[in-house]
Amino acid sequence: MNGRTRGYRFPSAALAAFAGGALAAPLAQESTAEPSLLDRQRAVQERIGRLENRMLELSKLLDESEPAKAERLRDGLDQLGRARVRMRVQSVVDLLREGRVGDAEQGQEALLTELNGLLELLTSSLNELDRRREERKRLEDVKRQVRRLLDQQIEQLYQTQHADGLREQAEAEGGAPLADSLVEALRKLERRQRQTQQEGAETRDRLEPGGPDEAPDPGRQALERAVQSMGKSADRLGEDRPDGAIPEQEQAIEALQSAADELEDALRQARQEERQETLQALESRLRSMLTREQEIRETLLATLAEPAATRLRELQLADAAQRQASVTEDCRVAIRILVDEGTTVIVPELLGQVALDMAEVLDDLRGADVSPGTRDTLDEIIEQLSSLLAAVEAKRAEETRAEPQDGQPGQQETAPLLSRSAELRLLRSSQARLNERVVELADAATEPAVTDEIGRLGERQRRLAELTRRMNERQ
Repeated sequence: MNGRTRGYRFPSAALAAFAGGALAAPLAQESTAEPSLLDRQRAVQERIGRLENRMLELSKLLDESEPAKAERLRDGLDQLGRARVRMRVQSVVDLLREGRVGDAEQGQEALLTELNGLLELLTSSLNELDRRREERKRLEDVKRQVRRLLDQQIEQLYQTQHADGLREQAEAEGGAPLADSLVEALRKLERRQRQTQQEGAETRDRLEPGGPDEAPDPGRQALERAVQSMGKSADRLGEDRPDGAIPEQEQAIEALQSAADELEDALRQARQEERQETLQALESRLRSMLTREQEIRETLLATLAEPAATRLRELQLADAAQRQASVTEDCRVAIRILVDEGTTVIVPELLGQVALDMAEVLDDLRGADVSPGTRDTLDEIIEQLSSLLAAVEAKRAEETRAEPQDGQPGQQETAPLLSRSAELRLLRSSQARLNERVVELADAATEPAVTDEIGRLGERQRRLAELTRRMNERQ
Protein backbone atom coordinates (compact mmCIF):
# COMPACT_ATOMS: atom_id res chain seq x y z
CA MET A 1 0.00 0.00 0.00
CA ASN A 2 1.05 3.54 -0.61
CA GLY A 3 2.74 5.38 2.28
CA ARG A 4 0.23 8.15 2.75
CA THR A 5 -2.20 7.83 5.60
CA ARG A 6 -5.70 6.51 5.10
CA GLY A 7 -7.39 7.79 8.24
CA TYR A 8 -11.02 7.63 7.13
CA ARG A 9 -13.61 4.90 7.24
CA PHE A 10 -15.89 4.29 4.26
CA PRO A 11 -19.29 3.10 5.49
CA SER A 12 -20.33 0.03 3.53
CA ALA A 13 -23.57 1.77 2.57
CA ALA A 14 -21.63 4.64 1.05
CA LEU A 15 -19.41 2.19 -0.81
CA ALA A 16 -22.45 0.51 -2.31
CA ALA A 17 -23.81 3.91 -3.30
CA PHE A 18 -20.77 5.18 -5.18
CA ALA A 19 -20.21 1.76 -6.73
CA GLY A 20 -23.66 1.97 -8.21
CA GLY A 21 -24.66 -1.22 -6.43
CA ALA A 22 -22.02 -3.15 -8.32
CA LEU A 23 -21.54 -5.59 -5.50
CA ALA A 24 -24.73 -5.36 -3.48
CA ALA A 25 -27.70 -4.18 -5.55
CA PRO A 26 -29.97 -6.66 -7.35
CA LEU A 27 -29.60 -6.98 -11.08
CA ALA A 28 -31.46 -4.07 -12.64
CA GLN A 29 -31.75 -5.90 -15.94
CA GLU A 30 -33.54 -8.86 -14.42
CA SER A 31 -36.85 -9.47 -16.13
CA THR A 32 -39.71 -11.83 -15.42
CA ALA A 33 -37.74 -14.54 -17.19
CA GLU A 34 -34.97 -16.05 -15.08
CA PRO A 35 -31.61 -14.94 -16.54
CA SER A 36 -29.06 -17.64 -17.22
CA LEU A 37 -25.95 -18.03 -15.05
CA LEU A 38 -23.90 -16.74 -17.97
CA ASP A 39 -26.04 -13.61 -18.24
CA ARG A 40 -25.76 -12.99 -14.52
CA GLN A 41 -21.99 -13.39 -14.60
CA ARG A 42 -21.72 -11.00 -17.54
CA ALA A 43 -23.75 -8.45 -15.57
CA VAL A 44 -21.33 -8.82 -12.64
CA GLN A 45 -18.43 -8.35 -15.06
CA GLU A 46 -19.93 -5.09 -16.32
CA ARG A 47 -20.55 -3.84 -12.81
CA ILE A 48 -17.02 -4.55 -11.67
CA GLY A 49 -15.81 -2.51 -14.64
CA ARG A 50 -18.11 0.34 -13.60
CA LEU A 51 -16.92 0.00 -10.02
CA GLU A 52 -13.29 0.49 -11.06
CA ASN A 53 -14.18 3.49 -13.21
CA ARG A 54 -16.18 5.13 -10.42
CA MET A 55 -13.45 4.50 -7.87
CA LEU A 56 -10.96 6.20 -10.19
CA GLU A 57 -13.28 9.16 -10.81
CA LEU A 58 -14.03 9.56 -7.12
CA SER A 59 -10.35 9.41 -6.18
CA LYS A 60 -9.67 12.29 -8.56
CA LEU A 61 -12.55 14.33 -7.17
CA LEU A 62 -11.33 13.81 -3.59
CA ASP A 63 -7.64 14.34 -4.33
CA GLU A 64 -7.53 17.97 -3.19
CA SER A 65 -10.25 18.19 -0.56
CA GLU A 66 -9.91 14.77 1.11
CA PRO A 67 -6.58 13.17 0.13
CA ALA A 68 -6.84 10.38 2.71
CA LYS A 69 -10.04 9.04 1.14
CA ALA A 70 -8.60 9.44 -2.35
CA GLU A 71 -5.51 7.48 -1.34
CA ARG A 72 -7.56 4.64 0.08
CA LEU A 73 -9.55 4.41 -3.16
CA ARG A 74 -6.30 4.20 -5.13
CA ASP A 75 -5.14 1.45 -2.79
CA GLY A 76 -8.36 -0.39 -3.61
CA LEU A 77 -7.70 -0.03 -7.33
CA ASP A 78 -4.16 -1.32 -6.82
CA GLN A 79 -5.55 -4.33 -4.97
CA LEU A 80 -8.01 -5.05 -7.79
CA GLY A 81 -5.16 -4.83 -10.29
CA ARG A 82 -2.79 -7.08 -8.34
CA ALA A 83 -5.54 -9.68 -7.95
CA ARG A 84 -6.29 -9.51 -11.70
CA VAL A 85 -9.99 -9.34 -10.89
CA ARG A 86 -11.14 -8.35 -14.41
CA MET A 87 -9.19 -11.20 -16.00
CA ARG A 88 -10.55 -13.67 -13.49
CA VAL A 89 -14.13 -12.51 -14.04
CA GLN A 90 -13.64 -13.02 -17.78
CA SER A 91 -12.29 -16.49 -17.03
CA VAL A 92 -15.48 -17.35 -15.08
CA VAL A 93 -17.60 -16.06 -18.00
CA ASP A 94 -15.63 -18.29 -20.40
CA LEU A 95 -16.05 -21.32 -18.12
CA LEU A 96 -19.82 -20.81 -17.95
CA ARG A 97 -19.98 -20.40 -21.70
CA GLU A 98 -18.25 -23.78 -22.02
CA GLY A 99 -20.64 -25.35 -19.50
CA ARG A 100 -17.93 -26.00 -16.89
CA VAL A 101 -20.09 -25.00 -13.94
CA GLY A 102 -17.95 -26.68 -11.26
CA ASP A 103 -14.78 -24.85 -12.33
CA ALA A 104 -16.74 -21.61 -12.63
CA GLU A 105 -18.01 -22.03 -9.06
CA GLN A 106 -14.45 -22.34 -7.76
CA GLY A 107 -13.49 -19.21 -9.68
CA GLN A 108 -16.46 -17.33 -8.23
CA GLU A 109 -15.49 -18.32 -4.67
CA ALA A 110 -11.97 -16.97 -5.23
CA LEU A 111 -13.43 -13.75 -6.63
CA LEU A 112 -15.69 -13.35 -3.61
CA THR A 113 -12.63 -13.60 -1.36
CA GLU A 114 -10.88 -10.83 -3.32
CA LEU A 115 -13.96 -8.58 -3.34
CA ASN A 116 -14.47 -9.09 0.39
CA GLY A 117 -10.83 -8.08 0.84
CA LEU A 118 -11.50 -4.92 -1.16
CA LEU A 119 -14.54 -4.11 0.97
CA GLU A 120 -12.51 -4.65 4.13
CA LEU A 121 -9.79 -2.30 2.84
CA LEU A 122 -12.25 0.47 2.02
CA THR A 123 -14.23 0.16 5.25
CA SER A 124 -11.43 -0.64 7.67
CA SER A 125 -10.84 1.84 10.49
CA LEU A 126 -7.15 0.89 10.41
CA ASN A 127 -4.91 2.64 7.92
CA GLU A 128 -1.47 1.59 6.76
CA LEU A 129 0.20 3.65 9.47
CA ASP A 130 -1.94 1.92 12.10
CA ARG A 131 -0.95 -1.47 10.71
CA ARG A 132 2.74 -0.58 10.80
CA ARG A 133 2.33 0.58 14.39
CA GLU A 134 0.59 -2.66 15.40
CA GLU A 135 3.32 -4.73 13.74
CA ARG A 136 6.05 -2.74 15.49
CA LYS A 137 4.32 -3.18 18.86
CA ARG A 138 4.01 -6.93 18.24
CA LEU A 139 7.74 -7.24 17.54
CA GLU A 140 8.57 -5.12 20.58
CA ASP A 141 6.46 -7.39 22.76
CA VAL A 142 8.13 -10.51 21.35
CA LYS A 143 11.57 -8.98 21.90
CA ARG A 144 10.76 -8.24 25.56
CA GLN A 145 9.66 -11.85 25.99
CA VAL A 146 12.88 -13.10 24.38
CA ARG A 147 14.93 -10.95 26.75
CA ARG A 148 13.04 -12.39 29.70
CA LEU A 149 13.66 -15.93 28.43
CA LEU A 150 17.34 -15.08 28.04
CA ASP A 151 17.58 -13.93 31.66
CA GLN A 152 15.81 -17.10 32.82
CA GLN A 153 18.09 -19.34 30.79
CA ILE A 154 21.24 -17.64 32.08
CA GLU A 155 20.05 -18.12 35.66
CA GLN A 156 19.29 -21.79 34.98
CA LEU A 157 22.76 -22.24 33.48
CA TYR A 158 24.36 -20.90 36.67
CA GLN A 159 22.25 -23.24 38.80
CA THR A 160 23.07 -26.21 36.55
CA GLN A 161 26.77 -25.40 36.76
CA HIS A 162 26.48 -25.34 40.56
CA ALA A 163 24.70 -28.71 40.54
CA ASP A 164 27.38 -30.14 38.26
CA GLY A 165 30.02 -28.97 40.70
CA LEU A 166 28.28 -30.87 43.50
CA ARG A 167 28.09 -33.96 41.27
CA GLU A 168 31.81 -33.80 40.53
CA GLN A 169 32.54 -33.42 44.23
CA ALA A 170 30.48 -36.53 45.00
CA GLU A 171 32.34 -38.51 42.33
CA ALA A 172 35.68 -37.33 43.73
CA GLU A 173 34.70 -38.68 47.11
CA GLY A 174 34.63 -42.26 45.86
CA GLY A 175 31.73 -42.43 43.44
CA ALA A 176 29.05 -42.33 46.10
CA PRO A 177 25.44 -42.10 44.86
CA LEU A 178 24.11 -38.61 44.40
CA ALA A 179 22.63 -37.19 47.55
CA ASP A 180 18.84 -37.01 47.70
CA SER A 181 19.04 -33.23 47.97
CA LEU A 182 21.04 -33.03 44.73
CA VAL A 183 18.64 -35.37 42.92
CA GLU A 184 15.73 -33.19 44.05
CA ALA A 185 17.57 -30.07 42.87
CA LEU A 186 18.07 -31.68 39.44
CA ARG A 187 14.35 -32.51 39.26
CA LYS A 188 13.51 -28.86 40.00
CA LEU A 189 15.98 -27.71 37.36
CA GLU A 190 14.41 -30.09 34.86
CA ARG A 191 10.92 -28.77 35.58
CA ARG A 192 12.07 -25.16 35.28
CA GLN A 193 13.86 -25.94 32.04
CA ARG A 194 10.78 -27.52 30.53
CA GLN A 195 8.71 -24.53 31.61
CA THR A 196 11.18 -22.19 29.92
CA GLN A 197 11.06 -24.42 26.83
CA GLN A 198 7.25 -24.14 26.79
CA GLU A 199 7.40 -20.34 27.08
CA GLY A 200 10.01 -20.27 24.31
CA ALA A 201 7.73 -22.31 22.04
CA GLU A 202 4.82 -19.96 22.74
CA THR A 203 7.01 -16.95 21.93
CA ARG A 204 8.25 -18.63 18.74
CA ASP A 205 4.66 -19.25 17.63
CA ARG A 206 3.94 -15.52 17.79
CA LEU A 207 6.32 -15.13 14.84
CA GLU A 208 5.24 -16.13 11.34
CA PRO A 209 6.99 -19.24 9.94
CA GLY A 210 7.01 -17.96 6.36
CA GLY A 211 6.41 -20.11 3.33
CA PRO A 212 7.86 -21.24 0.01
CA ASP A 213 8.12 -17.66 -1.29
CA GLU A 214 8.18 -15.82 2.01
CA ALA A 215 10.90 -15.58 4.65
CA PRO A 216 10.00 -16.29 8.29
CA ASP A 217 9.73 -13.44 10.78
CA PRO A 218 13.06 -12.27 12.20
CA GLY A 219 14.10 -14.33 15.20
CA ARG A 220 11.80 -17.29 14.58
CA GLN A 221 14.45 -19.73 13.38
CA ALA A 222 16.80 -18.73 16.21
CA LEU A 223 13.98 -19.26 18.71
CA GLU A 224 13.33 -22.69 17.20
CA ARG A 225 17.00 -23.61 17.82
CA ALA A 226 16.73 -22.30 21.38
CA VAL A 227 13.60 -24.38 22.06
CA GLN A 228 15.29 -27.53 20.76
CA SER A 229 18.38 -26.96 22.92
CA MET A 230 16.17 -26.32 25.97
CA GLY A 231 14.42 -29.65 25.38
CA LYS A 232 17.72 -31.51 25.15
CA SER A 233 18.96 -29.77 28.28
CA ALA A 234 15.83 -30.85 30.18
CA ASP A 235 16.36 -34.44 29.00
CA ARG A 236 19.94 -34.47 30.32
CA LEU A 237 18.81 -33.06 33.65
CA GLY A 238 16.19 -35.78 33.84
CA GLU A 239 19.01 -38.31 33.39
CA ASP A 240 20.91 -36.72 36.32
CA ARG A 241 23.52 -35.45 33.87
CA PRO A 242 23.98 -31.73 34.51
CA ASP A 243 27.31 -31.91 32.66
CA GLY A 244 25.39 -32.85 29.49
CA ALA A 245 22.79 -30.14 30.08
CA ILE A 246 25.31 -27.30 30.30
CA PRO A 247 26.39 -27.26 26.59
CA GLU A 248 22.74 -27.37 25.49
CA GLN A 249 21.88 -24.47 27.80
CA GLU A 250 24.80 -22.47 26.41
CA GLN A 251 23.53 -23.11 22.89
CA ALA A 252 20.03 -22.01 23.95
CA ILE A 253 21.48 -18.76 25.34
CA GLU A 254 23.38 -18.14 22.12
CA ALA A 255 20.23 -18.75 20.04
CA LEU A 256 18.12 -16.48 22.27
CA GLN A 257 20.69 -13.71 21.94
CA SER A 258 20.66 -14.17 18.17
CA ALA A 259 16.84 -13.93 18.17
CA ALA A 260 16.96 -10.75 20.25
CA ASP A 261 19.51 -9.20 17.87
CA GLU A 262 17.45 -10.10 14.80
CA LEU A 263 14.33 -8.62 16.37
CA GLU A 264 16.19 -5.42 17.30
CA ASP A 265 17.42 -5.03 13.71
CA ALA A 266 13.87 -5.57 12.42
CA LEU A 267 12.51 -3.09 14.95
CA ARG A 268 15.06 -0.47 13.98
CA GLN A 269 13.93 -0.78 10.38
CA ALA A 270 10.23 -0.81 11.38
CA ARG A 271 10.66 2.35 13.48
CA GLN A 272 12.41 4.12 10.63
CA GLU A 273 9.67 3.18 8.15
CA GLU A 274 6.95 4.15 10.61
CA ARG A 275 8.67 7.47 11.23
CA GLN A 276 8.90 8.20 7.49
CA GLU A 277 5.28 7.23 6.97
CA THR A 278 4.17 9.43 9.88
CA LEU A 279 6.03 12.41 8.43
CA GLN A 280 4.56 11.74 4.99
CA ALA A 281 1.03 11.38 6.37
CA LEU A 282 1.42 14.54 8.43
CA GLU A 283 2.84 16.55 5.54
CA SER A 284 0.02 15.48 3.21
CA ARG A 285 -2.65 16.38 5.75
CA LEU A 286 -1.08 19.71 6.73
CA ARG A 287 -0.76 20.76 3.09
CA SER A 288 -4.38 19.84 2.40
CA MET A 289 -5.60 21.73 5.49
CA LEU A 290 -3.53 24.80 4.59
CA THR A 291 -4.86 24.88 1.02
CA ARG A 292 -8.46 24.63 2.14
CA GLU A 293 -8.10 27.26 4.87
CA GLN A 294 -6.64 29.66 2.28
CA GLU A 295 -9.63 28.95 0.03
CA ILE A 296 -12.02 29.58 2.92
CA ARG A 297 -10.33 32.91 3.62
CA GLU A 298 -10.75 33.89 -0.04
CA THR A 299 -14.44 33.00 0.25
CA LEU A 300 -14.76 35.24 3.30
CA LEU A 301 -13.17 38.14 1.44
CA ALA A 302 -15.50 37.56 -1.51
CA THR A 303 -18.56 37.72 0.74
CA LEU A 304 -17.59 41.22 1.87
CA ALA A 305 -18.51 42.47 -1.61
CA GLU A 306 -22.03 41.07 -1.23
CA PRO A 307 -24.90 42.76 0.63
CA ALA A 308 -25.39 41.34 4.10
CA ALA A 309 -28.68 39.54 3.47
CA THR A 310 -28.39 38.09 -0.04
CA ARG A 311 -29.02 34.45 -0.86
CA LEU A 312 -25.63 34.24 -2.59
CA ARG A 313 -23.82 35.37 0.53
CA GLU A 314 -25.78 32.87 2.60
CA LEU A 315 -24.86 30.02 0.28
CA GLN A 316 -21.19 31.08 0.19
CA LEU A 317 -20.96 31.09 3.98
CA ALA A 318 -22.79 27.77 4.26
CA ASP A 319 -20.32 26.21 1.82
CA ALA A 320 -17.38 27.74 3.70
CA ALA A 321 -18.75 26.36 6.99
CA GLN A 322 -19.04 22.89 5.48
CA ARG A 323 -15.45 23.03 4.27
CA GLN A 324 -14.30 24.37 7.62
CA ALA A 325 -15.97 21.44 9.40
CA SER A 326 -14.05 19.04 7.15
CA VAL A 327 -10.74 20.80 7.85
CA THR A 328 -11.42 20.77 11.59
CA GLU A 329 -12.02 17.03 11.49
CA ASP A 330 -8.80 16.53 9.50
CA CYS A 331 -6.91 18.47 12.15
CA ARG A 332 -8.21 16.12 14.84
CA VAL A 333 -7.05 13.14 12.76
CA ALA A 334 -3.59 14.72 12.43
CA ILE A 335 -3.46 15.14 16.21
CA ARG A 336 -4.36 11.47 16.62
CA ILE A 337 -1.51 10.50 14.28
CA LEU A 338 0.94 12.47 16.42
CA VAL A 339 -0.41 11.25 19.75
CA ASP A 340 -0.17 7.64 18.55
CA GLU A 341 3.38 8.29 17.35
CA GLY A 342 4.15 9.51 20.85
CA THR A 343 7.64 11.05 20.59
CA THR A 344 6.81 14.75 20.29
CA VAL A 345 4.87 16.85 22.79
CA ILE A 346 5.16 20.17 20.96
CA VAL A 347 3.47 19.50 17.62
CA PRO A 348 0.27 17.85 18.91
CA GLU A 349 -0.14 20.65 21.44
CA LEU A 350 0.28 23.35 18.78
CA LEU A 351 -2.12 21.51 16.49
CA GLY A 352 -4.54 21.24 19.38
CA GLN A 353 -4.54 25.03 19.63
CA VAL A 354 -5.10 25.22 15.87
CA ALA A 355 -8.06 22.85 16.22
CA LEU A 356 -9.60 25.14 18.87
CA ASP A 357 -9.20 28.11 16.52
CA MET A 358 -10.73 26.12 13.67
CA ALA A 359 -13.74 25.26 15.81
CA GLU A 360 -14.14 28.95 16.67
CA VAL A 361 -14.05 29.93 12.98
CA LEU A 362 -16.57 27.18 12.23
CA ASP A 363 -18.98 28.63 14.82
CA ASP A 364 -18.51 32.10 13.31
CA LEU A 365 -19.20 30.84 9.78
CA ARG A 366 -22.32 29.02 10.88
CA GLY A 367 -23.44 32.28 12.47
CA ALA A 368 -22.64 34.21 9.26
CA ASP A 369 -19.96 36.17 11.13
CA VAL A 370 -17.32 37.59 8.75
CA SER A 371 -16.00 40.20 11.16
CA PRO A 372 -12.31 41.16 11.35
CA GLY A 373 -11.95 38.90 14.41
CA THR A 374 -12.94 35.85 12.37
CA ARG A 375 -10.52 36.76 9.62
CA ASP A 376 -7.73 37.38 12.16
CA THR A 377 -8.27 33.95 13.68
CA LEU A 378 -8.23 32.39 10.22
CA ASP A 379 -4.96 34.20 9.48
CA GLU A 380 -3.47 32.77 12.69
CA ILE A 381 -4.54 29.27 11.62
CA ILE A 382 -2.94 29.71 8.20
CA GLU A 383 0.31 31.01 9.71
CA GLN A 384 0.53 28.17 12.21
CA LEU A 385 -0.22 25.52 9.57
CA SER A 386 2.43 27.09 7.30
CA SER A 387 5.02 26.91 10.10
CA LEU A 388 4.18 23.31 10.94
CA LEU A 389 4.22 22.28 7.28
CA ALA A 390 7.62 23.92 6.74
CA ALA A 391 9.06 22.08 9.75
CA VAL A 392 7.75 18.71 8.56
CA GLU A 393 8.96 19.30 4.98
CA ALA A 394 12.42 20.22 6.27
CA LYS A 395 12.57 17.06 8.40
CA ARG A 396 11.53 14.83 5.51
CA ALA A 397 14.13 16.44 3.25
CA GLU A 398 16.78 15.97 5.95
CA GLU A 399 15.97 12.28 6.36
CA THR A 400 15.95 11.78 2.59
CA ARG A 401 19.47 13.21 2.35
CA ALA A 402 20.81 11.36 5.41
CA GLU A 403 22.63 8.06 5.06
CA PRO A 404 20.95 5.10 6.80
CA GLN A 405 22.40 4.62 10.29
CA ASP A 406 22.59 1.34 12.12
CA GLY A 407 22.79 3.07 15.49
CA GLN A 408 22.58 1.35 18.84
CA PRO A 409 19.64 -0.74 20.04
CA GLY A 410 16.83 1.54 21.11
CA GLN A 411 18.55 4.65 19.77
CA GLN A 412 15.76 5.52 17.33
CA GLU A 413 13.02 4.47 19.72
CA THR A 414 13.06 7.63 21.83
CA ALA A 415 14.13 10.23 19.24
CA PRO A 416 11.38 12.82 18.71
CA LEU A 417 9.64 13.06 15.36
CA LEU A 418 11.03 16.57 14.91
CA SER A 419 14.41 17.74 16.19
CA ARG A 420 14.63 19.82 19.34
CA SER A 421 15.75 22.84 17.30
CA ALA A 422 12.71 22.51 15.00
CA GLU A 423 10.37 22.31 18.00
CA LEU A 424 12.01 25.39 19.53
CA ARG A 425 11.53 27.32 16.28
CA LEU A 426 7.84 26.38 16.28
CA LEU A 427 7.50 27.56 19.88
CA ARG A 428 9.28 30.80 19.08
CA SER A 429 7.08 31.55 16.07
CA SER A 430 3.97 30.80 18.15
CA GLN A 431 5.19 33.15 20.86
CA ALA A 432 5.92 35.88 18.30
CA ARG A 433 2.42 35.65 16.82
CA LEU A 434 0.95 35.73 20.31
CA ASN A 435 2.91 38.87 21.18
CA GLU A 436 1.80 40.61 17.98
CA ARG A 437 -1.83 39.80 18.70
CA VAL A 438 -1.58 41.17 22.25
CA VAL A 439 -0.08 44.42 20.96
CA GLU A 440 -2.90 44.76 18.42
CA LEU A 441 -5.50 44.39 21.16
CA ALA A 442 -3.82 46.64 23.72
CA ASP A 443 -5.56 49.87 22.65
CA ALA A 444 -9.04 48.35 22.94
CA ALA A 445 -8.44 46.26 26.05
CA THR A 446 -11.52 47.58 27.89
CA GLU A 447 -14.05 46.39 25.31
CA PRO A 448 -15.89 43.20 26.40
CA ALA A 449 -15.11 41.21 23.26
CA VAL A 450 -11.47 42.23 23.44
CA THR A 451 -11.33 41.31 27.12
CA ASP A 452 -12.52 37.81 26.27
CA GLU A 453 -9.91 37.57 23.52
CA ILE A 454 -7.14 38.66 25.88
CA GLY A 455 -8.28 35.99 28.34
CA ARG A 456 -8.01 33.38 25.59
CA LEU A 457 -4.54 34.61 24.67
CA GLY A 458 -3.53 34.47 28.33
CA GLU A 459 -4.50 30.80 28.49
CA ARG A 460 -2.51 30.19 25.32
CA GLN A 461 0.50 31.91 26.88
CA ARG A 462 0.23 29.64 29.91
CA ARG A 463 0.21 26.56 27.67
CA LEU A 464 3.24 27.76 25.70
CA ALA A 465 5.10 28.23 28.99
CA GLU A 466 4.11 24.70 30.02
CA LEU A 467 5.38 23.31 26.72
CA THR A 468 8.71 25.07 27.20
CA ARG A 469 9.02 23.59 30.70
CA ARG A 470 8.29 20.09 29.39
CA MET A 471 10.91 20.46 26.68
CA ASN A 472 13.51 21.44 29.28
CA GLU A 473 12.59 18.44 31.43
CA ARG A 474 12.90 16.10 28.45
CA GLN A 475 16.46 17.25 27.75
